[in-house]
This record gives sequence, C-alpha cells and structure tokens, in this order.
Amino acid sequence: MECTILNDEAFKDFLEDDFDIKSFSANVLQTKIVTDYLQHLNELIRSLDGEIKQQVSTNAPVLFRQASSIGTIEDVLENMQTRIKSLKTTVDSISTKVTEPYNIILNRKYQLTRLQNTCDLLRRIKGIMQQTAKLRKFISSSNTGQQQIELVKASQCLSELDHFTVDADFTGIDIVEKDLQFVFKARHDIHNQAQDVLENGLNHLNPAQIGTALQVFFNLGILYDSIQSIEQRSIKNFQSQVVDYLDLKQLSKTRDPSNPGRTTMPSIGNTPQFRALLWTNIEKILDLLYVHVAQLYNLTRVLIKKKDPITHGTFIDELIKHGHSGDLVGKFWISAMKILREQLRTSVADSIHLKQALEGEYPKLLKLQNEVINRLNQLQPGFNEIEMDNINEESNNSEEINEKQKTNLQLNECFDIFEQSYLSISLSRLSDLINLMFSTSTMKLLPTQQEIENLIKVIVNELSVTTVSEALVNKVARNIAKSIQLFAAKCEQSICTDSEGSQVVSAPTPAQIRNISAINILYNFCTMINKMLSDQQNLSSTAITRITDALQCVHSLMNTAIHPFLSSVADCIEAILVTMHNEDFSQTASSRSDSQSSLYMKELQEFIFRIQKNYFTEFQCKDFMYENLAPIACRAIILFIEHVSLVRPLGEGGMLRLVVDFAQIELALSPFCRRLIDLGKHYKILKAFRSLLILNTEDFQNNSAVGDVVPYDVVLHHLFSRAPADIRSPHQVMGWSITRYMQWLDEHPNMNDRLTMIKGTLETYVQTVRYHQQKEFAPIYVIILNILEKGLATTA
Repeated sequence: MECTILNDEAFKDFLEDDFDIKSFSANVLQTKIVTDYLQHLNELIRSLDGEIKQQVSTNAPVLFRQASSIGTIEDVLENMQTRIKSLKTTVDSISTKVTEPYNIILNRKYQLTRLQNTCDLLRRIKGIMQQTAKLRKFISSSNTGQQQIELVKASQCLSELDHFTVDADFTGIDIVEKDLQFVFKARHDIHNQAQDVLENGLNHLNPAQIGTALQVFFNLGILYDSIQSIEQRSIKNFQSQVVDYLDLKQLSKTRDPSNPGRTTMPSIGNTPQFRALLWTNIEKILDLLYVHVAQLYNLTRVLIKKKDPITHGTFIDELIKHGHSGDLVGKFWISAMKILREQLRTSVADSIHLKQALEGEYPKLLKLQNEVINRLNQLQPGFNEIEMDNINEESNNSEEINEKQKTNLQLNECFDIFEQSYLSISLSRLSDLINLMFSTSTMKLLPTQQEIENLIKVIVNELSVTTVSEALVNKVARNIAKSIQLFAAKCEQSICTDSEGSQVVSAPTPAQIRNISAINILYNFCTMINKMLSDQQNLSSTAITRITDALQCVHSLMNTAIHPFLSSVADCIEAILVTMHNEDFSQTASSRSDSQSSLYMKELQEFIFRIQKNYFTEFQCKDFMYENLAPIACRAIILFIEHVSLVRPLGEGGMLRLVVDFAQIELALSPFCRRLIDLGKHYKILKAFRSLLILNTEDFQNNSAVGDVVPYDVVLHHLFSRAPADIRSPHQVMGWSITRYMQWLDEHPNMNDRLTMIKGTLETYVQTVRYHQQKEFAPIYVIILNILEKGLATTA
C-alpha cells in the first residue's frame, strides 16, 4: 500500500534533503505564532503515528516472514565463519612448506642470471678482441706512410663490434679498454675516409666509389643520417652559391687594369662588364643546378642497386623504412627552385640594373634554361616531363598549390617575372617604329619601302631571338599581330572612301593616288610578312596562325580602299552596256556595219583602256587586282549576255554585229584577268552563247549548250527577240523598261522564278491568239514552249 503521507503538503518541508532544524525553528519564530504552530506539529505527529500503525497492520504478514528469516541468516553466518578459520589454517600450513623451496629457487635464479651475464660479457670481450684483431689487420701500420684501409671490410668489422658493445658496460675491464679506444678512433677515421670517397665519387660521378661509401655507411648503421646530411649539404651549398652569384656587391665590382688589386664601383662605362659578369654567374648557377641533380641522380641509382646481403632489401628501401621519401632528386629540385625563385626576386627588387639586364635579354635566359633541361634529359630521359609538387606557395588557391608541375615549367616559373616586361619591351620596339613611320613631324602620310623593310627586319629579329621557347614565340607572335593591326590602323587614316576616291571619269585624284599607294604598301607588307613566315622554319603553328590571322585586317583594309573605285568601274560598265538598246540591230545582212563593232562596245573599250592606263598600271599588287577585278569581269559578261538576249528587234545584220561584239568584249575585258579562261563558267557561257547566235532557230531545241552551259532564261529571251512582234518579251508584257527588268533579274537569281515569269509571258501570248481567234501559233512558239518546259522540269 502506498504511503499517502508522503504526498501531504504539511510534511513537505520535513522531507527535503537540506532540512536544517535550526534555520527552520528560527523561521517559525519570526513568521508564525509559536503556540499555534506547536499545536499544528502535535497534530502532524498524531497523523504520523496513525500512518505507522496502519502500515504495520497492513504489512504484518510480510514483516513476520522477514523476522523469522533473521535466525536462519545468523546460522549461515556462523557456519561460514567456521569454514573460513579452517581455510586460513590450511593456507598457513601450505605457506610454511612452500616458502623454503621458493627462497632456494630464487637464490639459484640469481646465481644463474649472474652466470649468464658473466658468460655473455666474456663472449662479448672475446668477440671484441677477435674483431679488433681483424680490424687492425685491415689497417696497415702508419709507419709505412701508406695507410691503406679496406673500408668495406673494416666497416663490417665495426658492424660486428657494434653487436658486442651494444647494451653492455665495460667500465673497469682493463683488457678491452685499449681495444675500445682503438675501435672508437677507427670508426671516426673510417667514417671520414668514407665521406672523402663519397665526395670524390659524387664529384666525378663514379658509381663504384659511391657504392663503396654507401656500403660503409650501411655497415656503420648511419646510412639514413648520411643521406640526409648529403641532401642538406647540397641544398645549403646551392643556396650559398646562388646568393653569392647574385650578390649585387660582387656583381658591381670591376677590376682596374692599371691596378689589378683594386676594384671600383660600377658606372655607365662599365655596364657591359656588369652584364657579362651577370650572365656568367647565371650560367654558373644553372651549371651548379645540373651538377647537384646529376650527383643525386647517380646517388639514387646506386641506392637502388645496392642491397643488404642478409635481407636482400635495397638501400633505398632501408631509407623508406626510416621515413624517407626515396626521391632525392625531387626533394632537392623543389628546394632549389624555391631558393632560385626567391633569390632572383630579392636581387631584382634591390637592383634596377639587374632587372633591366635580365628583362632585356630574357630569351637568352630561356636559352640557358633549355640547355640545362636538355642536359638533364640526357642524364635522365624524360626529366622535363617529371611532375613535382607546386613551388608557388603564394597562391591563395589550395587546389592550385596541390597541383603537380613539370620540372621544365618550374624552372621557367623562376624566370617568369622577366617575361611580361620583355614582352612589353618587344611590343614597344615594334609600336614605336610604326608610330615613327606615321609621325606627323615627318609630314608624310605613308611609310616608304625602306621603312617597311626595316619593320620586317625588326619583326624577324623579334621572332629569331625567341625561338628558344615555343611558348615565348607564341606570345611574341601576339605582339607582332598587334603591331600589324596598328600598322593597318595607321594606314587606314590616309585612305579616302568618299566620292573623291571613287570617281573614274577623269584622271586619278590625289585621294585616289594616295589610296593606290596605301594598297601597294599594304600588299608589299603582306608579301614580306608571308615570305618571312615561310623562311622561319622553327616557328610553331600557333605563332604562324596568329600572325596570318592578323594579316586579315590588312586584306580587309585593302578591300575597303579599293572597293569604292571598283564599284564605280562596275557601275560605269553596266551603264555603258545598257546603251546597247539605244542602237539599231534590225539591219539586214547586206548592211556595211555588219563587220564593225557597235558604238557601245567602242565606248566600253575606250573606258577600260583609259582606266587601265590611268589606274590599273599604278597598282603593284597584280594578284590582288586580278582577284578583285575577276568578279567585275564575270558580272560584265553576265550583263552583256543578258542585254544581248534582250535586244529587239534583231535582224540578221544586227545579229552579225553582235557576234563581232562578242569578240570585242573579250579584248575589252582582257585587262581584268590574266586569261579569260580563268573566269571559268562565265567565259564558257560567253563562248557558247556566241555560237548560238549564228544557229537557225530550229536548231536550238537539240543543242546541248542550252541549259547545260547557257542559262535557259538567256536562250528564251533571245528566242523572243527572233519571234514575231505579237510574242512580246517578258519586260514588255510587264510594261517595264530594260533597266527595271534587269533589276528584277538581279533580285531573282533563282532560275525557276525567271522561267515562271517567262511562262506567264507565253500564257499572255496564248490568250492574245485565242482572243483574236487566230488559227495557229507562230512556229517559234512551239520551240520556246519546249525549251521552257525542259527548263522547268530541270529546275523543279
């Protein structure tokens, strides 16, 4: 049954763990009436007594059972106490019997331990004496003056002696004291001689001597420490040498020929000596880098080959077991690159002369770098492709720091602080020369041929000195591209594209003469650049592409300069050809003018002869001119053929005169190309249409040139000219002028559109015949219709 009094608020204060009767009584005296509270306490006591009685009466059976079990527990405890006393008596008896044998055994153990220690010490002493005797044999008497030490065998003896002397105290044992002193001195001497052999082997890259020294160090147990010492000594030596070679005080000292023992501070007069000494020291630094790498490379090769005769593990494996990375060359290379990079930056920051010397001859620096990389590649094939840890510790990008770098890029990164300045100087050399060509103080608008040649020489020189590095050549090529663009921009200022530069009605204006000169100069410039690129055999494809891409702006400028003039020429030719329709071609075959060319053709020939004499002969760039004149010639042929096909009325005499015009236009257009046959299909159309003019109308249907060579619309237009007057031409049906119809043809180059227009013309004729109730169509109608249907079927 649960005790309800525990939940009574009146007992709450008395149930707390920190109840203090004194503080509680003091609180009652201060806050309550004592008599009333005493009466309250008496009531609580009575309540508590009642609760106790109730709990006892309720749990009486359980209490009785627990009280009866107390007697049983007392009996068990008495029994256990009796047994414990008996066990203690037995243990004391056994202890008495065991103690004496134990003490005897313990004494015997002490005796055996001391006996073993004595035997081990005697064995060690014997071993020391025997190995010391062997060691003395390997060391000849110093009286002979030729102390020859068989280092490996001696180091083996010392290795055996280490087994005897380790964890042993020979203090007070006089018999081995002198031997131990001799061993200590021999160890020191052998170590020193092994160091000398190693140094000699590294200096002469002698694997045999290096192997001997490493075997001695391995036998002496100091292989790891010796390798670490070599690495530290190499880095320290490289650092001190780099600091000395780049020391401004040493570089600044020059010898006085009159007084060999005296030095003077640098002045402007001895700058060449300063630069010569600087480059000599740079070569020494790179030679020193190669020497150390070669030494460590050979050392690594020997470490890989040499093996422990017992475990058969290589020496390099032994180093790795002690926590070494095994990459001696890599560790030195990274440290050397950091040292060289930092020292160069420090020296450059302290001396403007040093900075200018290295920036001005940066390609020479790259050449020396490439030479040392090539030597290292000969030493270790593929050395330049080996990836090392990033040496750029200043980067804030953790991914960039963790990235691997190839060795040649790391060496280049040491010198890259001079690259940007060199490129700026290179660009300045090119830009200054171009700006000088177009300087307003010289009062000339365009450069001379000699100045162009000088610019090309500078460009060739810039490329030649940078061929030591493909990356540098590509960057210099970008500078050359910028200079080409600058040259084109300067030339553009002298080019005139308004009416003064496009007129062809009179002699060339000053603006046109200037345009022609600009085009000639730009063309010669492009020719020289292209020749220069073909002569440069060592240029990368990237550099060539950058320069040739830059030449596109020059070609564009040439086209811009000549376009207004060529447009005027094309417009004049078109205007002259239009006048063809002002002449009468309806003559019969007996006319005297049949064998003479037409007036428009004479005008065209005179015009082309004049512009050839006044303009074309002034251009030196024949290839460029033919390239731009060929489209005009092709356009002239097409216009001529279309106008000829539209001539109406056309008699036999007029047709013969047109045949003569075909021959004359070939002569007229000859200045526009080297050979008219170079115009391709346009020339073929001209020749084929001329043959069609002399054919009978009935022969047109079966002629292979129709459609295949001469366009269908041209043939049909010509057949309209041969037709009766009631079969009107397309432009007549539309009510257009010849000029308007030619414009429509230009706007609709699609053959199907043109034939559809002609079809509509024929349908108009058919409607006219039916309207007038004529009995039959004109015979030529059938020929025109057949050719039209064939053309529509072909172009469908």
